[in-house]
Amino acid sequence: MEELSWEELIALVRRLLEANAAREERVRQLERQVGRSSANSSMPPSTDDLPGRAKPVPQRGKATGRKRGEQEGARGTAMPWMAVPDETVPHRPAGRCGWGVDLAEAKDVGIERSPQVHDLPQV
Repeated sequence: MEELSWEELIALVRRLLEANAAREERVRQLERQVGRSSANSSMPPSTDDLPGRAKPVPQRGKATGRKRGEQEGARGTAMPWMAVPDETVPHRPAGRCGWGVDLAEAKDVGIERSPQVHDLPQV
């Protein structure tokens, strides 16, 4: 070290400072990765028990006195099936089957599915 010139010492210090800054950035990235869990990132909970990771502390929500889900006395919002629909549209296959027989002559086997459409009134 005593044989180095002033310019060489300055160049050495600069290289050491750059290497130190790179290592500090790497340490910062590694600390951030270790600190991530399913509680504070979009990682799946299955990665919480990987080696080197601490399990997140379960946090309790505020106690409001209410149960989860639909509350007692809440009115329903589902649209019920109509006993007698306003319109019934039969859906029959058209064309020919794989054997060349016309599907219009096929035997009716009953209702395969029954969707209901609810039209909302114009505002």
